[in-house]
Amino acid sequence: MPKKTEEGDQYKKAATEAIKNAIPLRQLYIAIHGQEPTRQDLQRFSNRLNPARSNPGADMLGLCVEHIPELHQLTLKEFFGLGREEGEGDEAQPAEES
Repeated sequence: MPKKTEEGDQYKKAATEAIKNAIPLRQLYIAIHGQEPTRQDLQRFSNRLNPARSNPGADMLGLCVEHIPELHQLTLKEFFGLGREEGEGDEAQPAEES
């Protein structure tokens, strides 16, 4: 697991919120592992997606996104909350018109 730092914290918060808002964690666990989680398994899984408790790496984020079709069409800008002020809502910003 990557070392936890304060710098860039807004990106992991946006990414983990996008994942957690797309699907219930129990359902995501089952999609990834193919079985019902125990209470302890679900708590451990939840902690891995809690930006205050861990710093999920690209492997974890990618595995989650792979199993959540609703996130497949998000841009990186939307997924990482780029262009959004910290503290704004969790909804992705609409794409800018050119």
